[in-house]
Amino acid sequence: MNHKREAILHEYEAKKHHIKSKDPLKEIAYPNQKEAAAEIFQTFMVEDKVAVTLIALPQAGKTGSFLEVAYQMCIFNDEIKAVDPEQVLFLTGMSDRDWQKQTEDDMLTPFKKRVKHRGRFDSLPTLLSTIHNSVIVLDECHVAAGKEQSLSNILKDAGLLNVATLRERRIFLLEVSATPGHTLYDMLNWGPENHGIVILKESPLYVGFRDFIRENRLRQSLELTKADECERLMNIVGENFPEPCWNIIRVVGANSTIQKVRENLAASAHRRGWEVVSHNSMERIGDIDYIMSTKPRSHRFIVIKEFWRAGKRLCDKYLGIVHEPKTKIQDTNITSQGLVGRLCGNDKKKGAGAPIAFCDTELIHDYLKWIDEKGDWSKVLRYKSRVISVKNGRILSSNESFSHHSNMDDVNALETADDYILSGIFDTREAAHSWANQNMKWQGVWNKEKQIACWTVNTCDIEGKAGSTHIRVNTQSVPIPTYEELLAKHYYSGAGVRCLPILQNGKLMYVISFRRGWKV
Repeated sequence: MNHKREAILHEYEAKKHHIKSKDPLKEIAYPNQKEAAAEIFQTFMVEDKVAVTLIALPQAGKTGSFLEVAYQMCIFNDEIKAVDPEQVLFLTGMSDRDWQKQTEDDMLTPFKKRVKHRGRFDSLPTLLSTIHNSVIVLDECHVAAGKEQSLSNILKDAGLLNVATLRERRIFLLEVSATPGHTLYDMLNWGPENHGIVILKESPLYVGFRDFIRENRLRQSLELTKADECERLMNIVGENFPEPCWNIIRVVGANSTIQKVRENLAASAHRRGWEVVSHNSMERIGDIDYIMSTKPRSHRFIVIKEFWRAGKRLCDKYLGIVHEPKTKIQDTNITSQGLVGRLCGNDKKKGAGAPIAFCDTELIHDYLKWIDEKGDWSKVLRYKSRVISVKNGRILSSNESFSHHSNMDDVNALETADDYILSGIFDTREAAHSWANQNMKWQGVWNKEKQIACWTVNTCDIEGKAGSTHIRVNTQSVPIPTYEELLAKHYYSGAGVRCLPILQNGKLMYVISFRRGWKV
């Protein structure tokens, strides 16, 4: 065993001993984390894939999992394949000093200097230009992951958005999140030979969304701009938490909305002798981790805006309620990674006296259904977010991330059941219809319009009236296209199975437009 591997092995044992000396029940990595790490190790080292997406419920133990992955890959008994401990990187697109400190504290000593949040990306271009024999962990991979954002640009400039380069330099990418969203969707285009998915199972100690639902601690958001709704919230606090505790209220929206909520909170709280304070980038109440570990004199309500989303751990020792407002634009990712997600974890309270979370509850149910389907959007009815939106198993929209095929040098978009494609060319409309009647799965779940035969796109003139020179496309008249023009301009995508006229060598002919998954 070389000295680097031996040093990592000794450091791991020393950290394990240190953790045990403080609490005999604690582990550096728990069985479920080791199981996930072993699956990731298998995917990288045996199946020879270059990328893995680890999906972990909020605060289910992802840090321990990716630490275990890095450790196992560094001590691998094949020195040619083993990862170099000095080449390992732990990155996040978040600009978050709390994440930086928390992650460094959890790491083995040789890894601590390899932890970098976005505020420390200045040194990354130099590091990545020469990196090899490495595993790069992208924690909270959904944050600042856009194709045009800094992480994407840095990886691109280093030549790492190229599967062949990753293989040549033996670099493994491990993206980690409870809500990988568009980055997961884009990595599916890398193909199953290059990318795998691993789900971190819940430990027996884990307290999560299902516990909140079962114990009636997950409740629908109240409209706190209304005084009576604010009174209702205060009554819930008083009835469920007789001892003073901390309560967290997130406010969003226009300044006038935020001000109204604050006024209502202050009026209701002051009538009861309780306090309302603000904690944001401009006014802070101090070391929040220490403060929330101490019992307040009376019920106190902390009003926040953007703080305490993904990656933040909250002490719930003296925590009463948390409240996320319901927003006009629903977002499953933001809701599940918000305050209710901060109350999940392996050391969180449950049962009587445990915190109550208010949020847009239907989004939590949507999230759990997606988790149950192991991250497969084609099997869920709905998933709404700003970066990916799904309805009835179809991707309606997805933002392009750093791993999007158009940002990669050697990845093409995969064919999917949702792709609109064209049939062969038919001499007559009747022949086209006959082919569609025989080849479409008319009884399929896709057929929401109850089609029993394909729809016909009729020809018209330039003004959209009866004629034989144009067709109607999105309320406009365009000249009848050739087959090649139809493919290039995607005039054929649209609702249902349709028969479209085309010009082939000056002759009017026909094709059928349909989604790939609709064919028998």
